[in-house]
Amino acid sequence: QSSIIPQEFSPFDPNEPAIPKEINYRGHTVVGFDLRGTDMLCLPQVYELFLKNMVGGLHTVYTKLKRLEITPIICNVEQVRALRSKNAIQPGVNRCKLIAATDFDRLYDDCTNTCTRPGRPPKRVSAVEEWAAKREKFEDQHQPCSGDAEQFGGAPCASPLNPLFLGQFLPQFSAQQLLVQHMMALAAAQKQSDL
Repeated sequence: QSSIIPQEFSPFDPNEPAIPKEINYRGHTVVGFDLRGTDMLCLPQVYELFLKNMVGGLHTVYTKLKRLEITPIICNVEQVRALRSKNAIQPGVNRCKLIAATDFDRLYDDCTNTCTRPGRPPKRVSAVEEWAAKREKFEDQHQPCSGDAEQFGGAPCASPLNPLFLGQFLPQFSAQQLLVQHMMALAAAQKQSDL
């Protein structure tokens, strides 16, 4: 059960006007409603903004919500129309659920904490995101230097075009991959010598 709204108050009053509210949440504008003083966020929208690249899909989110004993609120028809008018959900969607901001914080922590994936490795980041993060870290650590270092025999200047530093951006090879590459190169060289 949701930690914010008791079960007897969980359904929306059908007589309440469906006035959507733009809520600033984690640096993004999210559409939701004010339910008895509690900001309720559009669950599909916060999923798209914050969780889409972390979990397998919305079914995974609902499984986590059940395990965390968080019950999202089901929108009525007027609220779904209001969310659609604010582009929080797709035009053809006729159902939506809302989640309290504090409950979403718990869900987000559960999705980002590797301890909550017992027996499983953490979800992998895409290679492009990983490369971009490494590049930013590298560029932050190595500021361009003046020509003095090279004149006096120091280390060469760190620049993205310097081939000496390219290895930090290339994927790391395992010993098995290097062995196979070496064996293939030897086989190709031997085949050339036999001809």
